[in-house]
Amino acid sequence: TIEIVHADGTKDVIKANHTYNLPQIEWFKEGSALNLIKKENAAA
Repeated sequence: TIEIVHADGTKDVIKANHTYNLPQIEWFKEGSALNLIKKENAAA
């Protein structure tokens, strides 16, 4: 679900459906798969 909080304090909740798997979601959060790989290698 996506929760949107407006400036006046009201909220909207939207159910979002997608077909991404967990690794794809992590890639999206990092901007790309290569960015995630770079981040993971830097931590090692």
